[in-house]
Amino acid sequence: MVLELVETGIPGAEHVLRGFPRGSLIVVRGAPGTGKTVFAATFLYEGAVRYGEPGVYASFGENKEKFYAFMRGFGMDFEELERRGLFRFLSLPTLLEAGIGGIFAEIFEAADSIGARRLTIDPFTALSQGFRSEAEARAFLHTLLSNVIGRLGCISVLVKEELEPGRGYGFEDYVADALIRLKATRFEGKLLREVTLAKTRGLEMRSPDICATLHQGFKLLPHQKMPEPPRSPRFEPPQDLQGAYTTGIPELDKEIGGFPYNSIILWEVDPRITFHEYSLVVAPALASFLAKNRPYVLLPSIGITWRDIRDLYVKYYGIPESRLNELLKILTMGPIEVEPPPYVRLLREQSWQWIFEEFKSVEHSLAGGGPPHIVRLLGADTLTAAFGEEIFKFFQIWANCFKETGGLAMWIAKSVHPRLLRVLSPIVDMHFKIAKKHGCILLYGKKPETPLYAIQQDPEKSALLPKIIPIA
Repeated sequence: MVLELVETGIPGAEHVLRGFPRGSLIVVRGAPGTGKTVFAATFLYEGAVRYGEPGVYASFGENKEKFYAFMRGFGMDFEELERRGLFRFLSLPTLLEAGIGGIFAEIFEAADSIGARRLTIDPFTALSQGFRSEAEARAFLHTLLSNVIGRLGCISVLVKEELEPGRGYGFEDYVADALIRLKATRFEGKLLREVTLAKTRGLEMRSPDICATLHQGFKLLPHQKMPEPPRSPRFEPPQDLQGAYTTGIPELDKEIGGFPYNSIILWEVDPRITFHEYSLVVAPALASFLAKNRPYVLLPSIGITWRDIRDLYVKYYGIPESRLNELLKILTMGPIEVEPPPYVRLLREQSWQWIFEEFKSVEHSLAGGGPPHIVRLLGADTLTAAFGEEIFKFFQIWANCFKETGGLAMWIAKSVHPRLLRVLSPIVDMHFKIAKKHGCILLYGKKPETPLYAIQQDPEKSALLPKIIPIA
C-alpha cells in the first residue's frame, strides 16, 4: 500500500518530514505555554490557505471570539477562512454531558458539511477526562478513526496537555501515526522552543529534535544548510543609520539600531560553528563596508585562511577581487605556501608588540588621511592561542588607540582560553553570542541584552544574507 503524503503546511516542516499520511492521527503534547494550540491552528490555517483544504477546530478550552482574536496576533485570519467556507469552529464544553454520541455527531456533522480534510481537537485531554470510563474513551477514538479519519480522509490532530515531561501516555499515543512533543526550555537563560518527533510511523525521520518559534505563527527552525555560491551574486548594502553603521541585515538594524560609530563589537562564537555559519551574521556588515568603498583590515580568527576570506566576499557577495586589492588588507601569522595576492600580508615577527605596531601601520596606510570610516576585524582567539595571557595587554592598549581614531572594530572570540571572554567583555561596547542547538544557528546579545534569535539563510537573496527570526 502506497501512502498518500500531505504536506503539513507548518513552515520549516518540509525540511524535517515529507508530510503526514492522508487519514492519519497525529498527537501533539506538551506542557502549558509550549505552543500546542498555535501549532494546531497553524496546521489548519496553512492547510486552507496553501492547499485549499477545509478544516475544523473542535475546542474544549475557549470560545470562538477569543480564538479568532488570539490567532489574529499570529497573522492568521480564521474569520476570512470561515467566510470562504474553509473553516468551522466548534465550542464543545456543553456537550460533555451528552456523552460520546453527542460529541461525535457534532464533530462529524461539522467536518462533513465543509468536506473537511483537517481536524483538530484541543485539548483531547479535557474530552478524555469527560468520558465515564477508559472503554468509552477508546470507543470514541475508534469511532473517530473509522468515520472522520477513515471516511472523510481527514488528518486529525489531538492536542494533549502534559503536566510531567514524558509521563501520562494513553491509548491515543500508541495508536497515533505520529507523536509530537513540544517543549519550552532555557538556553543560556533565554527562552528556547523545541519540538521532538517521538514517533513517525512509516515515515523517514530526518531529525528527531528541532528548534521552533511562535513568531508570526508556528515555525520549525531546522538544521541550517549552507547554500552553494550563487552564479551571479548581487549585494546591495543597506543604508547606515543615524550615528551608526548598518549590520548589513535590515532586521538586525531594527532590533539593535546598528553598530554605533567608534564602537568595538565582540562576537563570541561557539567553536562547533563553522566559518560560513557564523559568517551569516558577521560578514554582511563587513561586505557593506567594502561595497561602499570603505577600507577593511583583519587578522582572521583561528583556523581561517586568507582564501576563506577572499572566497566569501568574491563568491557570495560578488565583490570583485580588484576592489579587494584596493580596500582590503589581511594580516596572517602564516605560514603561506604560495605567493599570496597583494592584499595579504604575512606577520613574521612573533611578539604582540610588533603585531600591534604593524596593525597600526596598515590602518594608517589604508585610511590615507581620509575620513575614519575603516573597519578592523581581529581574531582575538588567534592571538590568544599564540601568546597566552600576555596578549591581554594588547587588547587594552589596542582599544584605547582605536577610540582615538574611530570607525568600527570587531573581535572574534572562541573559547581558547578560560579568561578570554572575561577580559574582553568589559572593554567592548557590544557583545553578541553565536551558538547552535539542534543544527539551528542562534544569536543573542549579552551587551545589550536581547532575546534569542534564529539565523536562517534568506532563500530570496542571491548574496549570503540571513533572516533574523525571534524565538517567541
